[in-house]
Amino acid sequence: MAHTHHHLQNQHVNDECFVCGSENVAGLNAQFVEDEETGELVGVFVAKHEHLSYPGRVHGGVAAAMIDETIGRAFIIGHPDRWGVTMELSVRYRKPTPLGVPLYCRARLTKESHRTFEGDATLETEDGTVCVTGTAKYLILPVEKIMGQMGEEGTYVWDPDPRPIPEFLLNE
Repeated sequence: MAHTHHHLQNQHVNDECFVCGSENVAGLNAQFVEDEETGELVGVFVAKHEHLSYPGRVHGGVAAAMIDETIGRAFIIGHPDRWGVTMELSVRYRKPTPLGVPLYCRARLTKESHRTFEGDATLETEDGTVCVTGTAKYLILPVEKIMGQMGEEGTYVWDPDPRPIPEFLLNE
């Protein structure tokens, strides 16, 4: 029987986003689980054939997108009304990242000021093999300002993610 982890919860997702978009057929359809106790965010996804680089391997740009998104979303844990826009992103590819298996991107914040925040992340396989590491810096903006710059109001859908917390995270 799984333990109850009241400190774990899904973050909202968008319908069209490349990383979390539930309706984006070319996207990653990633699930983001936040741990309120530790401040860590874990992004979970399975890369598909569309995300291929070399045979059986995830494209480096896709891995970088997941690192970027997960660090950026880690800020939302303590600041639901403010988001970040990426200023700098640095990734290091350590091992080939496999397609078709669950991948876990773990991110945490490392620095925060009134205008910016920074964080780091690892992209891992289920057995803990670290495939990619990254760091990033973001400019903090109110959600309304980011949405206002996107064009027509009301077109961005930010819905609760109904998926269950992955067993792997419940057993940690």
